[in-house]
Amino acid sequence: MPVCLQTKIDTIFRLNFFRLHVTDNPPTLRRDLFDISLQLIPLVRLFKSKIVNEQISYIMVPQTVTGFLACALKMLKNTFVYDFGTFRMVLDNYDPDVSRQIQQHGWYVDERFDIKVFRKYLRSRMTFLDVGANVGFYTFLARSIIGKKGRVFAFEPYPRNAELVKASIRENNYNNVTLVEAAVSDKDGKASLYLSPYESSENSLLELNFQNAITVDVVTLDDYFEKKVSDTKVDFIKMDIEGSEYRAFKGMSKLISCNERMILMIEFWPNGFRRDNQDPYKFLKTIDKSGFDMQFIDNVKQKVIKVGVEQMKRIEKERMEDVSSQNEVMRRWGWYTNLLCTRGGIQK
Repeated sequence: MPVCLQTKIDTIFRLNFFRLHVTDNPPTLRRDLFDISLQLIPLVRLFKSKIVNEQISYIMVPQTVTGFLACALKMLKNTFVYDFGTFRMVLDNYDPDVSRQIQQHGWYVDERFDIKVFRKYLRSRMTFLDVGANVGFYTFLARSIIGKKGRVFAFEPYPRNAELVKASIRENNYNNVTLVEAAVSDKDGKASLYLSPYESSENSLLELNFQNAITVDVVTLDDYFEKKVSDTKVDFIKMDIEGSEYRAFKGMSKLISCNERMILMIEFWPNGFRRDNQDPYKFLKTIDKSGFDMQFIDNVKQKVIKVGVEQMKRIEKERMEDVSSQNEVMRRWGWYTNLLCTRGGIQK
């Protein structure tokens, strides 16, 4: 076995071995092992090609690594396919959030009302951006609506989730869904993605006192479309990136100026902005100055309410006072909601 390849595999094995064995939380252990297996996939593929091309014996692989590879790759089988009728998704048996909800209820029930609103505004042939795709529910729901002549771009930096999105693309044989394995912010480069011990939907570029982090690529939407896409047409952006929405918005000014009738469905988590030393209401003022009409998607009252900045301040205060009655995530991190932002006279 080539020394450089052996070194890569041994290094990944050593770096993760201690973390795996000091963990006493089985779900975390399983997620960690899944993550490591994803890191090993390209190396395993390379190793297989080397065996074929250079007739290298498996005996040259250390027994500990062989056992680890077998265990890690076995984790890749711990997925299931859910058929929604109009699309299918490859999901993770150990994901306690979206995958579990779909497995148990046949739908992403936490955002049932948001999804109802989302479906009203999405149209055939649109270009849709799923910024913070997670395991891809909105990605593939959108593809089922926009059809073959539309386009979907899914941005997801977490390797495990990205691998599931790729598997779902293959499962549906889609050729107009593009996965971008990167976080979205206000500048290109690299950044730490902090990994939630609870669920991967909480992974964030913000330092939220999570113990583990990985380095990921970061892009701005403006630069990505300028360098990687032949045009700047964008109709609908759904954005849920755990407190980095303001920074991402700053990095898409060109797209905003080029798309007069753009629709945004964007998570508004005031405490997240504050943790990033950003003023949440300055963000809303920026949206307003960009010509968008803001609407509050009220999951409690099951209504979509047109709002201004001052009204959103009052709503946050009211909902924070009653946050103990909200879901578990809100009790942990504080109140949040989705906002629907439209312009160009779009109404529904």
